[in-house]
Amino acid sequence: MPLLVKYKASRINNGRPYVVFGGAMRIDISKSASEDLVSLTPVGYYAELGAGWDNYLQFFRFSVEAKVSLGLNNQLGKGPDNTQRHYYTDALRSLHSNIFTLCFHFE
Repeated sequence: MPLLVKYKASRINNGRPYVVFGGAMRIDISKSASEDLVSLTPVGYYAELGAGWDNYLQFFRFSVEAKVSLGLNNQLGKGPDNTQRHYYTDALRSLHSNIFTLCFHFE
């Protein structure tokens, strides 16, 4: 669930640059296996920053956008109860997710 603000510059011929910034919350809906060596928390919070270019063509608008999402919270969960596997989780202090996204929009 991203909440982004988009600021567009003045139009240059048939193009317009823009920047986006804001925050997002992502929920991992994948099935968590009981045999995982390192468990993760299902909710992550991100700060997002990106830039893009709108191209105004004859019948539609085509946009290219590059965005970086920086993880704000520690997503390292509790380790498994098995003492042998607990060493893998204890070896990590924190686990943050960083995401790079390249988007193509057709409107």
